[in-house]
Amino acid sequence: MACKLRFNQPNQGLNFIYNVSAHVGDARTCPNLSDDVQLVQFFIKELIPKFDPGGGRKIKELPRVNGQFDAVTGFWIYNVQSSNEDVVQVDGIVSPAKGVMYGVKAWTIAGLNYKYKQFFPEKFDKLHLNPELSPALRAAIAA
Repeated sequence: MACKLRFNQPNQGLNFIYNVSAHVGDARTCPNLSDDVQLVQFFIKELIPKFDPGGGRKIKELPRVNGQFDAVTGFWIYNVQSSNEDVVQVDGIVSPAKGVMYGVKAWTIAGLNYKYKQFFPEKFDKLHLNPELSPALRAAIAA
């Protein structure tokens, strides 16, 4: 179940991140728990238009925030990783973070949190109130 990972002291300017509990990605090897997938889908859907406001994307469809891993979600995970040299690995999988950084690079989920806070600072701390997220996910990240 997705959760809020709190830090003892700010880490890259973040007091916490919204984290996945299990890997999100290739359906043959990843559990793709519904609330984990939904969290990743939400971040991608919100952030991609900020990076490409003109809509010149390779594919126009953004992930639906429904908690079901699909090809569109997989495409965007890989795209986010491959277009960001600051993330730890380009493998199409969002792994649970153990902090913000993994060595000198960021966990993918931590990078999504960082960018979301950067673009939507007023919404970041109140993500658990967002009606677009399922009640189960909102409860999990509110704790």
